Amino acid sequence: MRAQLVVINNAEEQKFLKSWDIRNDKSTWIGLSDKHNEGSWQWVDNTHLHLSFWKEGEPNNQGEEDCAELSGDGWNDNKCSEEHFWICEKPSALCPGL
Repeated sequence: MRAQLVVINNAEEQKFLKSWDIRNDKSTWIGLSDKHNEGSWQWVDNTHLHLSFWKEGEPNNQGEEDCAELSGDGWNDNKCSEEHFWICEKPSALCPGL
């Protein structure tokens, strides 16, 4: 299946995902963490964070929070062990036979 947690590359993707999150009123994991190097946020595809949508005062690393979640109007850092929904993406592919 080759899916991974979502990497948010631009404001349009953030807006789309935020609209889903607000409708469902659930925090969701995105593919961003600093668990390998505290304070250095990196996406699951090994790219570094360049554009961010952190909520005011975040990330704050309160209590070893190393994973990012989409929560309401922005991102929040949280403990990776917390249970949340997740948003995944996978590469597009042509349909067989087309």
